[in-house]
Amino acid sequence: MKKAVILYSGGKDSHFALYTALKKGYSVPFLINLEPIPHSKGYVYFNNPYSKKIIELHSKLMNIEILYFKMDERKYFVFKNDVSAFISELVGWVEGKIGDFTFFFTWDKDDIKSEPNHKKQYRLITAFFNKTNRKYLFPFIDKSFKDLTKSYSKAGIKPICVGISKDKNKFKSFLGRTMDLKFIDDMEKENKKLKPRFRITKPDIQSLVIESPLFNGKKITPVSFKNITSKENLFIKTDRYKIY
Repeated sequence: MKKAVILYSGGKDSHFALYTALKKGYSVPFLINLEPIPHSKGYVYFNNPYSKKIIELHSKLMNIEILYFKMDERKYFVFKNDVSAFISELVGWVEGKIGDFTFFFTWDKDDIKSEPNHKKQYRLITAFFNKTNRKYLFPFIDKSFKDLTKSYSKAGIKPICVGISKDKNKFKSFLGRTMDLKFIDDMEKENKKLKPRFRITKPDIQSLVIESPLFNGKKITPVSFKNITSKENLFIKTDRYKIY
């Protein structure tokens, strides 16, 4: 059976990429998590507080093993400044474990449009895979953030917003909310009240999946959150939760 691998964070994009791969008939022998070392560097490296216990909970609920690609500051520097070298090292690491596979990437159309560096990285990544004749898919590259929201909502996947840009304090109330079409509509209404330079864009939002058909009938119910503030962002990190 053809195999797929996905960089998995527990957020809506990586979770929906996993769901999509399985629906397309791929087996997923394991998931890959980029683990910041130390964990306290998570929100510095990846714009999101690192929560290994939640990622491991997802792995347990889905019965899919998760492997950790440890990211110290050197590797993160390579990731940010020479993505081809980083992907080459990562792909070699995966090939050493399972041989042939297809790499699923999670970017959508709005990712490419919203950040010039994303567009550059997209070109470099596709060039690397094409040059080395390795298999890859960007299954969402022609879809917008709103399109994807419709798709994962229809599939029964429920993420909540756990991070938002700090300089957009008007959006603080969106933390902890379900990310559905009403979430997007309400955000668009708030955006229209602001000057263009203060408007929120997709990369400013981080998410956590709490319900999914991949969770085998279980769902995660957050009981309490811990507030975390970085230099640029506001976050909530799941402090306690229940499984039903």
